[in-house]
Amino acid sequence: MHHDSGYKLLFSHPELIRELIEGFVPGEIVALVDFSSLERLNASFVSREMQQREGDMIWSVRIRDQTL
Repeated sequence: MHHDSGYKLLFSHPELIRELIEGFVPGEIVALVDFSSLERLNASFVSREMQQREGDMIWSVRIRDQTL
């Protein structure tokens, strides 16, 4: 789809991902997020039919240890 590339470009920026998390996730959870670990993961894969596929954008982020 044509609009899909626009969304992928928009959501490829870690700053936007951070702002989305900060805007939609409760503050007590956001306080545990280590934004320096924000990493975009590979969403390409090969289907069972051996066709190259491109999945949705996937991001990984670490959660800080709560123990003091």
